[in-house]
Amino acid sequence: MTRNRRLTVNDPTPSLSTFLPLAVRGRRVVGRVRDEELTGWFTETAERVHVDDVSNILKRTGRRLVFRDGNVVVKVVFLGSLHRKRKWRRYGYMEAKTLHHAASLGLAVPRVLAQGRLRRWCDPLVASLLAIEFLADRSTVSSQLAAAVDSGARRRVLDQVAGILVELTRTGCFHVDVGPDNLFLPSPGCVGTGPAVIDLEYAEFVAPGQVAQLVRQASRLVCYCRKDWPELDYVGWFDGVLSMAREVCQIDVSGRDLARREFARGLEMDSFQCELPQLLRAA
Repeated sequence: MTRNRRLTVNDPTPSLSTFLPLAVRGRRVVGRVRDEELTGWFTETAERVHVDDVSNILKRTGRRLVFRDGNVVVKVVFLGSLHRKRKWRRYGYMEAKTLHHAASLGLAVPRVLAQGRLRRWCDPLVASLLAIEFLADRSTVSSQLAAAVDSGARRRVLDQVAGILVELTRTGCFHVDVGPDNLFLPSPGCVGTGPAVIDLEYAEFVAPGQVAQLVRQASRLVCYCRKDWPELDYVGWFDGVLSMAREVCQIDVSGRDLARREFARGLEMDSFQCELPQLLRAA
């Protein structure tokens, strides 16, 4: 298996204004929305974030806030220091472009509904806001693995995840953080709903069909999963991933044995990285 060379794309996505055409300029927010009906909602949402009047919080830290408002998920990155302003001021814009490009390649990702920044009269860069579609009739892989009654049921869940990994490889989308909380499968009993991927803010687009990318993303996912479910046969599962890549997407997996060794090596490296902080604290 040869070392991969990153694909250089001059302009991988259309201008953001082509799919978020309407400018919004309110007292607390400046940005763009998908359609005119969202204009008032986006302005009100910025006001609520500003006064910390939000509910249905999905994630909250000192720097980030993610909450749900009906069928919309709002992601907020606070830009307090000058360093954070320089590093994260384009967070919402860049993830919106990434999501749009991933959708154009055929990946199932949330739709972008609005993007902008929260401001004050003395500070135009208080926070970066991104509003995306809530993925209805789906649940995370981690929740489905936790709800599975035995190892066989968990293996069937992972077999469904194999299709997501193959799609990422087919489109050349390197997710960077392929974890069970970022992958969604149809909820039990939901018909006509497919899997989906979220959190593409760090995603990179490389040459499609690279087995090495499939190995890296599969090993990263397994490193998350085996912390809670170490009893599963992940090497056997990866054999099925390779077979699906060959049969569904015609990806060349002639170096199957080498891919399996690279997969096992990736697990060892990720395990060491996870254990290193504990080893340093113990020392």
